[in-house]
Amino acid sequence: MNLITTAILAPLSMMVVILLLRRLPAALALLGATIGLPASIGLLTNAFNGVTSELILPGLPELPLRLVATSLTALLSTLVAVISSLVLVYAVGYMK
Repeated sequence: MNLITTAILAPLSMMVVILLLRRLPAALALLGATIGLPASIGLLTNAFNGVTSELILPGLPELPLRLVATSLTALLSTLVAVISSLVLVYAVGYMK
């Protein structure tokens, strides 16, 4: 599986699981964040080694949706993943 796909789909899939099950939302949210964080870090290490990751999704017939992880986008993805993980850890602790 592509690292871009894992970084995007891990938190989104946990959101769907939380909405469907309505059990253990804090643990599932943290699980989604902890799966997405290593994928973002993997994108960052690949980008700084010169490897650009690309994911092409179907869009309009002549205009597909293309996601490219360059060094700047991988850095931003990692920054967002770290901050969201820290916010989730704080929120879980605060709500207890």
